[in-house]
Amino acid sequence: MTPGGREVHPAGVLTLCYSWDRMKRTYQPKVRRRQKRHGFRSRMRTTGGRNVLKRRKAKGRHRVAI
Repeated sequence: MTPGGREVHPAGVLTLCYSWDRMKRTYQPKVRRRQKRHGFRSRMRTTGGRNVLKRRKAKGRHRVAI
């Protein structure tokens, strides 16, 4: 076994032995945060956001905001 909890197999492939050594799944979705950033009311607050809604309506999008 090498430092860092890795084993070296005869084929030369490194494998991880410990669960804490794996990469974390980084996207943990939160509904409220998503609504606050991309929702209809946040789009309506700014001129740029209103332009986004206007463009999406003109294009015929079923959903103009989340």
